[in-house]
Amino acid sequence: MIVDIDKSAPDPSAGRYDVCIAGGGVAGITLAYTLAARGQRILLLEAGGLEYTDKSQSVYKGENVGDEYFDLDVARLRYLGGSSNHWGGRCRPLDPYDFEKHAHIEGSGWPIDITDLDPYLAESRKILEIDDFPSEDALKESGGRLKEIFIRFSPPVRFGEKYHDFLKSSDAVHVFLNANLVDIKLDTASGRISAFAFRGYASDAPVYWGRANQYVLALGGIENARAMLNANRQVPNGLGNEYDLVGRFFMEHPNYDIGYYIADSSKTKLGEDRRFVAPTIQLMRRERIANAGFRLLKMIDRRDDGFVFHAKELFRDALCASDVIADLIRTIRPFHCRPTLDVAGRLRVQSEQVPNPNSRVELGTKTDRFGLRRVELDWQHSPMDKKTIRVGGLEIAKQFARWDIGRVKLFDWVLDESHPRMPGLKDGEKVGGNHHMGTTRMGASQRDGVVDRNCRVFGVENLYIAGSSVFRTGGHANPTLTIIQLALRLRDHLARLV
Repeated sequence: MIVDIDKSAPDPSAGRYDVCIAGGGVAGITLAYTLAARGQRILLLEAGGLEYTDKSQSVYKGENVGDEYFDLDVARLRYLGGSSNHWGGRCRPLDPYDFEKHAHIEGSGWPIDITDLDPYLAESRKILEIDDFPSEDALKESGGRLKEIFIRFSPPVRFGEKYHDFLKSSDAVHVFLNANLVDIKLDTASGRISAFAFRGYASDAPVYWGRANQYVLALGGIENARAMLNANRQVPNGLGNEYDLVGRFFMEHPNYDIGYYIADSSKTKLGEDRRFVAPTIQLMRRERIANAGFRLLKMIDRRDDGFVFHAKELFRDALCASDVIADLIRTIRPFHCRPTLDVAGRLRVQSEQVPNPNSRVELGTKTDRFGLRRVELDWQHSPMDKKTIRVGGLEIAKQFARWDIGRVKLFDWVLDESHPRMPGLKDGEKVGGNHHMGTTRMGASQRDGVVDRNCRVFGVENLYIAGSSVFRTGGHANPTLTIIQLALRLRDHLARLV
C-alpha cells in the first residue's frame, strides 16, 4: 500500500507494525521487501514522493565548512528510491582486508569480517541484476604489488521503479510518501524507542506517530547522523551520542584524474573500458597506505566520428589540446612508439579515505521547514589520503615500464609531497563519488562506535541503522552492494526477534 500523506490522512495506528523504517532508498526498500517476504508487517516512511520535487530536495540544504565539496542538496536525491535514482550502477564487494585492523590506519578494523557478508552476496547480486565476480590475481611482474580488479554494472536498478508495483499492492508493507521524520520518541524508563514522529509538508500538517516493535533509520550517510543529533529533546547530545561519535568519521571516496598514459595497443588491453587496477595488501602494508582503485580511461570517445579530447577534464592547469599532444609525444619519443591517440588516456583514481574523527557532520544554526537544524559538513582529508593516491599512481607507472608497454605521467599535485592538499571543485575536479560513509560507524563497544555488529544503536534496545553510515572503513568499492549485503544481514537479525 502506498499513501501520499500530503493528499490523504494516513492511519499509522491501524495495527502495530513489526518494523518501522525511515527512508525509502536502497537500504530501506531492501529491508522492507525482504522482511515482508519473512511475514513481517512494515511501515516505510519516505520523505519524498514518487518523483523529484524542489520542496523535498531543499530539506537537504546545508553548509560545507571543510574541504571543498558538492552542494549538499545535489549530492543526494530525496524521493522514493533515494540516490538509486541517479547512481551509475557500479558494483564490487569490499576486499576482505577492508574489514581488518591495520596498524598504520587508526580506527580501522570492523567487528565483523567479510565472511559475515559473504552469505548475502548472491542475493544482493540478484537484487542488483549483476553477474558473479571473477577471482582477482596479482598482475604479472608486479612483484605482488598490484592486482587487476573487476567491476560489475547494474542496469542500473532504480529501487523506486523496480519495487513500486510490489509496494503499491502489498498488504504487508505500508508506504507513506512525503512522510518526514521529525522526532524519535524514547521511552527513557525502558531504553526503547516508542515511536517515530512524522509529518507532511503543509505548514499546518499534523504530526503522526509510527509505532512498531523495532525501528530502523535508513536515511543515508549524512541524514542518519543528522536525525540522531536532532533527536535531542530527551537526550541533550542526541541519540546514541554519549561519547560524541555520531556524525564523526565522515568518509567519501576521493575521485580525481591524476595523470595520463600512452600505451602500445598491440601489447596491452589496459585502458579498455571497465578495467581497473588496485594495490595489493602487501603494497598497502609496505607503503603504509589505504586502498584505492585506479581506472585507465581512453582519451578518445569512439562513439564520435572524430577524436574527442577531454582536455578540460585532463588538465586543470588549462593546457590546450595541442599542448597535450606535444607532451605525449615528448613522453613516448625515446621508446619509438607511434603516438596514436587510440592508446592515449587518463589515469583516474577512486580511493579510500582513512577514518578521521575531525571529518564530520554537525548541526548548524539554520533550520529547515520542520524546525530541524540543518547540516554543516566539515569534510577533512588526511595526509595518508593523498599518499595513497601518489604511491598507487607511481606503482602503475612502474608497471607500464616493467611491461614496456608505454609510459605514465602523473600531475604535479600528485607528486608534491610537501602539501596534503588535493584539487577541489574550483580546480574543475569532481572531488568525490557522492558516497557518504562512516557517520554512525560500527564498533565493538559504545566508546568505539555508534552501532554494534548487528547495526543496533548502542544504549537503545530497538533502534537500528541501515546504510553506509555504519561503515567503519570504506575501501574503494562503490558502497551500494555492501549496503544491500548489510541490509540483508540486518533483515535476518530482525526476523529472529519476532
